[in-house]
Amino acid sequence: MRRTTLERFLLEVQRPGRYTGGEWNEVVKEGAVACRMALCYPDTYEVGMSHLGSRILYEVANRRADTACERAFLPWPDMQAQLVQRGLPLASLETQTPLRDLDLVGITLQYELGYPGVVRLLDLAQIPVRAADRDARHPLVIGGGPCAAAPEPVAPFFDALVIGDGEEVLGEIIDACVALKGNREAQLRALAQIEGVYVPSLYEADGGRPRPKSLSPEATANKGQSSFPANDRQEMGQSQRPTPSLGIGSRTNAAPESVRRRLVADLDGAPYPLRPVVPFLEIVHDRAQLEINRGCTHGCRFCQAGMLYRPVRQRSLETLKGQARAILANTGYEQVSLSSLSCTDYPQIVELVDAILEEFGDKRVSISLPSLRTDQFGIELAQRVSHGRKSPVTLAPEAGSQRLRDVINKNVTEANLREAAAAAFRAGWHNIKLYFMIGLPTETDEDLQALAETVSQVLQIGRQELGNRAGRLRIPVTVAGFVPKPHTVFEAEPQCSREELWRKQQLLREAIRDRRVELKLGSPDQSALEGIFARGGRRLAPVIEQVAREGVGLEAWQDWFSASRWEAAFAAIGTTIDAELARAVGNRSESPWAHIDTGITPEFRARELQKAHAAEVTPDCREGECEACGLQDRCEVAADATPYRLPLRTGRNACPPASSGGSGQAGMPVLREPPDARPPVCRAMVTFAKEEPARYLAHLDISRALQRALRRAGLPVAYSQGYHQRPRMTIARPLPLGVTGEGELCAIDLHRKCSSLEFARALHPQLPAGLALREVQVLERLSKSPFAHIARAEYTVELEGATGEQLAGALEAVIAAEVVEVPRETKRGERNVDIRPGITAATVLPEPTGLHLELACTDEYMVKPEEVVEVVNRALAERGLAPATVVRVHRDALL
Repeated sequence: MRRTTLERFLLEVQRPGRYTGGEWNEVVKEGAVACRMALCYPDTYEVGMSHLGSRILYEVANRRADTACERAFLPWPDMQAQLVQRGLPLASLETQTPLRDLDLVGITLQYELGYPGVVRLLDLAQIPVRAADRDARHPLVIGGGPCAAAPEPVAPFFDALVIGDGEEVLGEIIDACVALKGNREAQLRALAQIEGVYVPSLYEADGGRPRPKSLSPEATANKGQSSFPANDRQEMGQSQRPTPSLGIGSRTNAAPESVRRRLVADLDGAPYPLRPVVPFLEIVHDRAQLEINRGCTHGCRFCQAGMLYRPVRQRSLETLKGQARAILANTGYEQVSLSSLSCTDYPQIVELVDAILEEFGDKRVSISLPSLRTDQFGIELAQRVSHGRKSPVTLAPEAGSQRLRDVINKNVTEANLREAAAAAFRAGWHNIKLYFMIGLPTETDEDLQALAETVSQVLQIGRQELGNRAGRLRIPVTVAGFVPKPHTVFEAEPQCSREELWRKQQLLREAIRDRRVELKLGSPDQSALEGIFARGGRRLAPVIEQVAREGVGLEAWQDWFSASRWEAAFAAIGTTIDAELARAVGNRSESPWAHIDTGITPEFRARELQKAHAAEVTPDCREGECEACGLQDRCEVAADATPYRLPLRTGRNACPPASSGGSGQAGMPVLREPPDARPPVCRAMVTFAKEEPARYLAHLDISRALQRALRRAGLPVAYSQGYHQRPRMTIARPLPLGVTGEGELCAIDLHRKCSSLEFARALHPQLPAGLALREVQVLERLSKSPFAHIARAEYTVELEGATGEQLAGALEAVIAAEVVEVPRETKRGERNVDIRPGITAATVLPEPTGLHLELACTDEYMVKPEEVVEVVNRALAERGLAPATVVRVHRDALL
């Protein structure tokens, strides 16, 4: 699919910037390469571009000179309809190459309800959905992500799946695929030899544990030798050397009995994106991301991430400081997010926060701590990195009673929760989110009542701490249904039926009635499906296919989810949602995920399950003895590496004192005041062009791109004062989506004088594709309204469907009329507006056919070129002629 084809209908879909590419830092390799691949996310652009794992793999692949890695996402339903209607295949963002023409297609498996999105994405790409239906003409489809650790429901759709850390294995996958290009069978057998790669077609799966298929007698004649034929070994550059042993060198199977998870041993030495792609559109996590550590030692028995990302590995303070410096310089982001399963577990979190604030605080860079423990230390740390408007604070007790928290090994006490809530309210938060689960093993109605009482206690603490500000108190409470996940301690526990989950939710509705509590209850239908596919086998693949065919693949979105669609799909294979939900897991060693070796031993899970049913807790490995989970030899956390629980500094910027749990060597960084509000001393008047690549961006996207370019350029932009500080930047008469412009004006206030040449030289190389610098003039005087002089705008409107002669006659009738009314939508509804006084000049252009317009363009009165075309089409209709269609609108100048 070429860009010219895409441009014909992009303005007919929502947020067309999702599909154009051209973002800052994207990697485009136009020449010939050995491997051309795409990383795909089976959800929308806004969700997929927020995924850190995809950013890391994009970096790993594009570091290779022989590989071009591009991106693709599941389109929004309107775009899906356009592709299907026009018979166009889904293509990559960077070069608009159809995914079906690539060598590799990688798809992230982040969430079970995203499985229909996988099928939908492959179908839109015109790639056979089932791996068995693909041949050498098609790309290899490889999956990865947390759901790849229990992949059987989607196994038939993948040629291979990566188990574990993808950056550790991606290079080996590319090497094997390039060496054996054109020989699909040899590629699959080669992939199966790579530790951490699962090739489903080489396994028999009858609903229980998948087992490797046996090789033919010819292939097993020489035991202890490579399982590849000699010619394949030579193609891979191995000559007659045996394949490196993975502990299965003498087997008679095509693949290993179990697939061991791949692990990055050293995060400091692992590749990390220092020039990540900066989206034009606002995405879910629109900020710089620093992965400070990977893994967790808290041992929550329900948590799959806590098991799958073990052992704990950490980046050094110096590495993180360098990464923060590079990413901020290369992106222009305003915020740094410290990514981890628990930020406060990073031993040098205090020094890291202090270093970032010290170096970048005066540049208006803020820090986001998205995963804080429910304790006072986390709240006080959050307070010290917040300026002005505070990011939301979420406390996750998970369960209401202490007994049930002990069952799930959530090492949080009532005292922890009370102290954390009090610290948050004292620090200025009036909106604290609480997160719970219901349907947990051994849960009773008394536990649910305790949940309601916990919410009531937080409300009471809020009223006490906020005093006369308690009127702003709000407690959003999210309650999700427990889903037992593979590889966790609770992997074989029964899941609540939908009926029982509805009953528990109703009990909570009756117990929590305070108007200040916003109770959000998860969908029992979605929880049920998540559990079914988390622990299901290959027999469920047809269900996913049918739902994908009849829906749009966005089943995790409430607007596009349909329980009846799922019911029908289960009925088609002779079962029901409720029957599948009630299906027992049975012997763990024969489960559909038993062939995936995460490194966690069965003995550890068995011990933890026994302790769970006895309501016994297991201390954090950092604070007690190692629990010997199976990965202790590779864990970077020693028993004495206690996370910071520090006595805080006192002073005018400190929170009111409260008890501290533990001790440490260093103090908490003192809360800094927001950077000085340096007054503007001069103003840069910038003239820029909004060119074709930026045509599909709205005003807010253009404004965001300019602000980040200014930050990358290091220019001394002045900020507004007050609660919500913003760059003092104004774009004159912003252009709407779909319209280009040559003489766009932007006023930028500066707190330090610089020359026009200095400003232009700094900004020009930082502007993304589609925004071109035309002129800069730095003025020493600041006028109150920099664009008050603008009264008119010139436009060129390219049209098709009408001849120049027809347009001339219709335009003459419009100009001759005394009143020309068009309808406009206002806050009070539709009303008619006379635009005739605003049409100051209009002529017909011969080639290409169109109109040249000069229209009113003030803050109070503006005429749009589309409105002129509308009244011209009315005049054409009165003459019995077909209407003209707008091809392109370009603003030539502001006058």
